[in-house]
Amino acid sequence: MIKNINKLLLLFLLLIMPITLCGCWDYEDIEKRSIVISIGVDKVNDTYEFYGEIAKLHSMTNMNSAVIPESYVDIAYGSNFENGRLNIDRSGAYPTFLGATRIVIFGKNYAEQGIEPYINRINKLYDYRKTLLPVISKDSPKDILSQKIPNDIAVGFFIEHNINTLAKIGESVYPTIGDIVYDINFENIGYVLPYIGIDNGSIRNLGLAILKDSKLIDILTGTDTKGLLYILSKNPSFPETFSLDKDSKNLLSFEPVKVKRHIKTSYVNNTVVIDLNLSLKEKLQYQYNITPIDENKIKTLEKMLQKKIYNEVSSTIDRYQHKFKCDIFRFAKYFRAENPMIYNSINWNDKFPEAKININIDVDIINLNLFDSSAKKQ
Repeated sequence: MIKNINKLLLLFLLLIMPITLCGCWDYEDIEKRSIVISIGVDKVNDTYEFYGEIAKLHSMTNMNSAVIPESYVDIAYGSNFENGRLNIDRSGAYPTFLGATRIVIFGKNYAEQGIEPYINRINKLYDYRKTLLPVISKDSPKDILSQKIPNDIAVGFFIEHNINTLAKIGESVYPTIGDIVYDINFENIGYVLPYIGIDNGSIRNLGLAILKDSKLIDILTGTDTKGLLYILSKNPSFPETFSLDKDSKNLLSFEPVKVKRHIKTSYVNNTVVIDLNLSLKEKLQYQYNITPIDENKIKTLEKMLQKKIYNEVSSTIDRYQHKFKCDIFRFAKYFRAENPMIYNSINWNDKFPEAKININIDVDIINLNLFDSSAKKQ
């Protein structure tokens, strides 16, 4: 009797198992969704312009399981975000899927008026990833997203990969929407976003966009970014090039091997005091004309490097402390962590422009690439 019951139970389980493995009852093919790779937002007069880089997927003729990615740009206009989204939905063949979106591109016009509303929109909508990369564009998002990308599968992927690579080698920053939301909620600090544009027919990272109260207030390009990235970058690796003699054409190129950053804050006589200490281990990459370098020249080169880096960092701090009165360096976070009671009793926006900021640069040349004349004597 028991054996018969066990057989019936086993038969029942075998019959019901295929039902439990049938998958999602409301599953929809990926080809029947408008997968958004990139979002572009701009504002012209009183009209919001929305651009979406949409992945167009279709099956290969001889491989039913594979897809070939292509993309196209969808455009919509509206008096607010909701109208724009409705217009995009009305023009699309399939439902919009935002879970794969990689970047959001803010046009310069819109950024000057303030990007916080759209940042909050992304933060509150569940279908957006909070690890989106936000960037500011010199050119219209439409022009950016319409570019042909020969070395990546889509514009959004290219921009994300490019900024990520530059951030790893210390030449840019890679903030996420989550990071920006935190900075906005902190209230007393500005923040920095990558600044991109079209240069010689290609999309390039042009520098850094500076935002105060989520409004674009300044742009740093080229070597002007170095002073800021020495403070913000996890791994600044800028080459510094100069000559030992003013009239010499023999240039020496140095690059950081390791950078240590230490920030200490205090409050003395009703004044915020910030000690910024940078310790750099440098290596000589090459000389334009090879000449021997002795210990005296090494000390001279270290002092020259210290002075050059000090000038780059100090001029950047002076620019944003006194001209723009904006703490884009996140010094407020260090001060609040070390002096919480004092921080809560003062107005940081009033105190920061008058703060005393001490900059200490220490440079140690540890590698001369066999150009050290003393090494031959050892």
